Amino acid sequence: MSEVVTVESDAVSGIVTVTICRPEVRNALDAVATRELASVLERWVTEPSTRVLVLRGKGLVFCAGADIGWLAEASVDQVRKQVLRPLRQVFESLMAATCHTVAVVQGGAYGGGAGLAAACDTVIASSDATFSLSEEMLGLAPALIVPYVVSRVGQAAGRRLFLSGEKIDAHRALTLGLVDYVATPDGLEDQFATWCKILERTEPVAVASTRKLLNEVASGNIARYADHAEMEFLRLLDRPCVRETLSKFHDSGE
Repeated sequence: MSEVVTVESDAVSGIVTVTICRPEVRNALDAVATRELASVLERWVTEPSTRVLVLRGKGLVFCAGADIGWLAEASVDQVRKQVLRPLRQVFESLMAATCHTVAVVQGGAYGGGAGLAAACDTVIASSDATFSLSEEMLGLAPALIVPYVVSRVGQAAGRRLFLSGEKIDAHRALTLGLVDYVATPDGLEDQFATWCKILERTEPVAVASTRKLLNEVASGNIARYADHAEMEFLRLLDRPCVRETLSKFHDSGE
């Protein structure tokens, strides 16, 4: 694998950092970058040792979405097979993750880049970051990212952002729910570290189980969710480590 997408894994913390490394094109996704990102995420999002998977972009911008230069030269069949199919795998992997997923956004996230961030559990953005869903300005539709953006911002805001291509700043994105935390450029890493400290308190098996339940709620199958939720709750409760935790918590009087 080339250096287009890099992986750093910290065995102690369980934090896996996946970085798109195409700063010369604002980390835009061409066929190679999309394929490598799909491969990396498939490998790491369900790895038992991964507690937090972090998406980053090298340089000044998180991700500018599709590589317009590559897109302009590619055939429809190439785009389908080499970008849309692996990009679909990227989003499916993020949804199937058994760990926490975090996007750390600096500079900007545009088009598919904004969709990548939206598909993560938590988005931490620099206060100078901007976001836009500008596919319509290029005569295109947003394709795969709509469900992930709309699940964060809702139908009304989603329509406005997608149909207008409006560029919004990080604080507006925070208000809409596209972003979860905003920090100054100098404080971005501190905010990320603080959030990771909070995530350290969560138990990995419970996280994986809860993610499955959340995905079922998102699918709209409430009856199936209720059955699964009951089964999962009892399965987790029956583990000795959980029984011990409950006893300690009760005895502490908290």
